Amino acid sequence: MRRLIVIISVVVLVLTACFTQRQKTYYLGNWQETNLGFSDLISYRTWYSMHELISVEKWCCKDKRYYDWLRDDKNLLTTFTVLQKVGIKRLLPENDYRIKFSEDNYRGDEWNGLSLNDIVVRMISSYNSEKDTSNYYYKFWNRRRVENNDSAVFEILKQVDLTYNSNNTPDINKEFFNDTLYTLIEYKVKLNECDTFELNKVVFDYFNKLKEYGLEHSAYNLIFEVEKTNKLNINRDSMLKTLIYDTIPEDKYWQTRNNAEWIRTFRGNGS
Repeated sequence: MRRLIVIISVVVLVLTACFTQRQKTYYLGNWQETNLGFSDLISYRTWYSMHELISVEKWCCKDKRYYDWLRDDKNLLTTFTVLQKVGIKRLLPENDYRIKFSEDNYRGDEWNGLSLNDIVVRMISSYNSEKDTSNYYYKFWNRRRVENNDSAVFEILKQVDLTYNSNNTPDINKEFFNDTLYTLIEYKVKLNECDTFELNKVVFDYFNKLKEYGLEHSAYNLIFEVEKTNKLNINRDSMLKTLIYDTIPEDKYWQTRNNAEWIRTFRGNGS
């Protein structure tokens, strides 16, 4: 009888071990994802309007390490030139540009009761203001001078003011332009703007463009992780087969799941 119990125990252990081994989870990973070289903080955003984004980043990103890439004057001008070509008012509608910040939509004192239009006008007029360390706008320009990008910021603010407060369309400076950044932002804006009828084609074209740029992880996230595409009737399995990836164990997956350069995710990537 004891021998029978031992045999049964061994069989149970073997079966349990086999069952456990069969249940080991693997995830999609080892994506081919090209480094874009842009600031990660200008990558694809899904949950903010431009007005909300400005308000949140103004409050949260005071550490000088944020936006390091954008603090370079040439990168600033390049990014702004790209946004001009996409369309400033597509990103920040006229009404949002003139709405006043309040305690309901802004945490802080410097902008309370002011619109972006008010702030831009004040920044422009204070560019050469006398030293006053208690003045917000003086301190703003002093930080820009320390970063050696004050001239670029001043030029951008003047262009923004012309866009919203004159009948003249500012010229786009072709010296500063990045075609890849333009294409990615343009597709992002199209995705936000298009209705259900156009959405399938936009997503398919966007997916192929991400693949062309070597952004395989971002392409995956576009069709599996972006809320607006979740309910689309598209053949995801066929599209997935066109991507370059591997299967990886769970521990490695959790270290790499947010490595996409453009469209990131903070959820699971599937198994």
